[in-house]
Amino acid sequence: MEGFISSYRTSENKSSLEHLKHDQEITKDYKSIYIMDRGYISIEFMLSCIKNNSKFLIRLDSKAYEKERSKIGSKDKHINLEYTNNRLKRRHYQSEKNKEIKSSKLRIVTYELNTGEVEQLITNLEMDEFTYDDIVELYGKRWGIETLYYSLKWKLKTEKFTSSFKTIIEQDFFSSV
Repeated sequence: MEGFISSYRTSENKSSLEHLKHDQEITKDYKSIYIMDRGYISIEFMLSCIKNNSKFLIRLDSKAYEKERSKIGSKDKHINLEYTNNRLKRRHYQSEKNKEIKSSKLRIVTYELNTGEVEQLITNLEMDEFTYDDIVELYGKRWGIETLYYSLKWKLKTEKFTSSFKTIIEQDFFSSV
């Protein structure tokens, strides 16, 4: 198999690192690209991917890495993301083994949605691997997941469970579907 694309949303029950570890157990024979929404952005997650030779593509929220983003003059630019003490504290950086890494060379892609809204993505996918258009298209593939979550949560009301027991939650979910 050529590869596998994983796409996750923020979960109250699992951190992005837990998702990464679980996914790597399942897809160990594949090369993965982790495509995530802005709720998953974390230094620890990106470093974990970099150390494991995994690729990621994450939508940035409006406040993330403002210093580096303010210097970007083009729609596709490499940045040197520094892991300052302030950032490490703010992101609840826990792993002592990664503290020796002071920065990473990453890429920020800026694009405009049909609505006129401007989005920025951060990735470790290199320009010789994926063009600007490839990155935008790849992130756009998440939209199917977003519309699925919308349908499950709002149309089918799958988050309104009648119990906290696993079996009953499963029954509620399948009944809704």
